[in-house]
Amino acid sequence: MKTAIYSTHKFEQAYLHNANNGKHDLVLFEESLSENTVQLAQDCQAICIFVGDKANAKVLNRLQDMGIKCIALRSAGYNH
Repeated sequence: MKTAIYSTHKFEQAYLHNANNGKHDLVLFEESLSENTVQLAQDCQAICIFVGDKANAKVLNRLQDMGIKCIALRSAGYNH
């Protein structure tokens, strides 16, 4: 599954690739998810976001229109 990962830092990129173990096609972006960067996930089936990313209704609707089927969170807690 081609997955866009937003808000990545250089220090975690190797960890993400190792944890993935080649199972998915990861596309890493340092940019955070917003209305201005949502198009980076074009041609992906999933995204992974972090705590500072903006997944408001406008962004979620755009992701749905693009065919995103899964949103994974790299955060802890219940109110993200």
